[in-house]
Amino acid sequence: MSAFWDLTNVMLIIKGVRNLSLRIMTGRAGSGKSRFLMRLISELVTNPLEKIIVIVPGQLTFETEKRIMRACGVEGILGLEVLSIQRLAYKILEETGSVPFMTGAEKTMACRLALQAYDAPFGGTGHLPDFENSLGALFTQLKSHGQTPESLRGAARSMTDKGLISKLLQTADIYEKYMEICGSRLDMADMYAAAASHAAGASFLRGAHVFIDGADSYVPSVTSMLAEVMAQAKNTLAAFRTEGSGSDAALFASEKRNMERLMNAAKARGIEVQITEHTEMAKRHTSEALAFLEKNLFCYPYSPYTDGTDSIKIFEAESPEQEIQALASYIRQHVRGGKRFRDIAVAAGGLETYLPIIKSVFSSFGIPCFIDERRALSENAFFVFLYSALCAASGDTAAAEGYVFSEYAPLDATERSLLKNYARQYGYKGWHFFGEFRRGAAAAQAEALRRQVMQPLLAL
Repeated sequence: MSAFWDLTNVMLIIKGVRNLSLRIMTGRAGSGKSRFLMRLISELVTNPLEKIIVIVPGQLTFETEKRIMRACGVEGILGLEVLSIQRLAYKILEETGSVPFMTGAEKTMACRLALQAYDAPFGGTGHLPDFENSLGALFTQLKSHGQTPESLRGAARSMTDKGLISKLLQTADIYEKYMEICGSRLDMADMYAAAASHAAGASFLRGAHVFIDGADSYVPSVTSMLAEVMAQAKNTLAAFRTEGSGSDAALFASEKRNMERLMNAAKARGIEVQITEHTEMAKRHTSEALAFLEKNLFCYPYSPYTDGTDSIKIFEAESPEQEIQALASYIRQHVRGGKRFRDIAVAAGGLETYLPIIKSVFSSFGIPCFIDERRALSENAFFVFLYSALCAASGDTAAAEGYVFSEYAPLDATERSLLKNYARQYGYKGWHFFGEFRRGAAAAQAEALRRQVMQPLLAL
């Protein structure tokens, strides 16, 4: 394992001839691996003909692209693509014109037919309602890890537990039947294997500089696809978190396994692998105590922090409610002292337990906050407005109410309330808004509001 690369030397390598190499950077979180990749990318984009592919977790693609643009001081880069693993597979298949995949309903039906081919699979539980969905999820996992019916039978032969042997053999039989029913048709679990087989035909990969800064998965099917991508690319750089010289190796065990999987897949494809360790920690903490805690919290054995500090405080409460109330008081105290709400972040383990309490207590303390939680698209008011408008414009009159009574419709709150009360009084539904309002003494006012709100929709 070598010392950390010099930026100039690395640039000579990645701008040089195509060398089919995988270079891996390791280091603790905050050691500057991602920043180093950003510097390399900034150097590469000076040549508009360079092709750059950056692979990051799916939820970070937009933010990573913004960071690269900011680092380069530009508003767009012609040859840059920031992709998740799944989007990379889709792009390969889109460019190479692969066959379409089975839908979820088709996969469920194939699983049901495979189960029905046997009298009482899995002790009769195989015929329970919705069992085919569980079976489909199992097949997805098996395909992701490159397992076949024969490999399951081989595993069964090495077992001594009769119950487990029976389950493995039944799974192998049903899996084989499922594959027979599907024939040449692929399901979404075959996506990465299909992308791997088509990577050689994807022109956007040829001669590209590939950077991997985290991925959603490193299962064998994904690493096999990445190996094929690396075989087409000019060179590849990947970053992984490791314990470095620390004693908390178990904390990074999963990351180390992922790194080894990628390395093994690359070596199997004949790609040279080089590893370097980044040991210099970036100065991202102004508090030495916090930096020490981050580095030693999960270490064993550990060394106690001997210097005094006011930057870390511990509060013990009898209930989650008291925790959040103390936190809210602490936040208000800092805001009164000149801090801004936007400068304060709250992190918690098991956030779902605290969310209802945080929303209630922060509201009562007058603390505005954004909560980073997964939300259904249907919970977004603007999406509902836009979707309702498009549906109503395309002929689904029932969707008109979602458009008319939205806060984004061309009515103020008072006008919207008047129109809603009138519609409720006479039982008007979505399709009524496409015709004139004539009933009651308030018909003229309601009709004027109807025309006002429906005019943009009808223009569609």
